[in-house]
Amino acid sequence: MSFIAGSGCGSCCGGGHSHSHEEDTMKAATGGTVTITDKAAEKVVAFQQSMQGAADKQLRIAIRAGGCSGFSYDFVFDTKRDGDFEVAAKGTTVLVDSMSMNMLNGSTIDYVETVQGAGFVVDNPNASGGCGCGSSFSA
Repeated sequence: MSFIAGSGCGSCCGGGHSHSHEEDTMKAATGGTVTITDKAAEKVVAFQQSMQGAADKQLRIAIRAGGCSGFSYDFVFDTKRDGDFEVAAKGTTVLVDSMSMNMLNGSTIDYVETVQGAGFVVDNPNASGGCGCGSSFSA
């Protein structure tokens, strides 16, 4: 299932898009993977350059308890912590904590811009359902 983050009530671009561009994949020590598309990596770099206080930090992707379906994605600029996995992606590094990596295993992170909004989209094969607004999921 795909969910958009950062655009309020929105939806993935229909779930039928394909990724014809290059993607960076991080293989975790646990055997898990997270893929960051070039478009998502470019947006992370742009946000690092334009957001106050983000220039010396990396984007952290985390899963938090909450939302109407049980879990939600959290995107925040942060510093590396012990146990974090680092996803190298086209000029930047994205951080994922080990707990979130278990639920993000096999996911692809993209950035989409549609008439409904713009934001990071998580295509997570571990998500079994979601809410109508597309900002939370169940596993």
